[in-house]
Amino acid sequence: MCQMLLSSIRSDRNAHLCIMFRMKLQRSILVFFVTCLAATTSHAYIGLKLGAFYNDGSTNFGAGVVLGIPVPVTGLTAEAEVSGYYESTTLVDIVYIQPSVGAAYDFNSLITPDSSLIHPYVRAGFAYGFITYTGGAAISNQNAPGFYTGVGINFRLPIVTVGIEGNYNYINFDGTTSQDYWN
Repeated sequence: MCQMLLSSIRSDRNAHLCIMFRMKLQRSILVFFVTCLAATTSHAYIGLKLGAFYNDGSTNFGAGVVLGIPVPVTGLTAEAEVSGYYESTTLVDIVYIQPSVGAAYDFNSLITPDSSLIHPYVRAGFAYGFITYTGGAAISNQNAPGFYTGVGINFRLPIVTVGIEGNYNYINFDGTTSQDYWN
């Protein structure tokens, strides 16, 4: 009798967790689509960045997400971004995540006002780096502030925008160890 009661409680708990997961997933999907709709109507943008992080002779491939919202000045956009990478070597695993906020200025109206295809821009802002090293049983976490600056060019196609960008990032870990890299 006790076994049946315990298995009934476990199955009820699992069913409850499954329902909660589905509700949270549905809510997340709804928030994503509402954000995309709001971005489309306000000329804001949300995008995915893929690229390489070059640091101290090592190259790691990573990804990021960027959200931009135009401000009342022509060509100026406020941006928020999260990017990072994962590196695994024989001795250590490294996870690096960098949220950042800043501004981007699109030179299209000054350089190519008759074209909506080519959009050169500059960007700069504040960043905060989080790095975790794991090797064997030891885990080391560090985080610190910094800044980024970069240039890029976007090509606005009818449905999507594709571009290339180069950034210099400087994060000052521990006050002695700095992490500066290009991506």
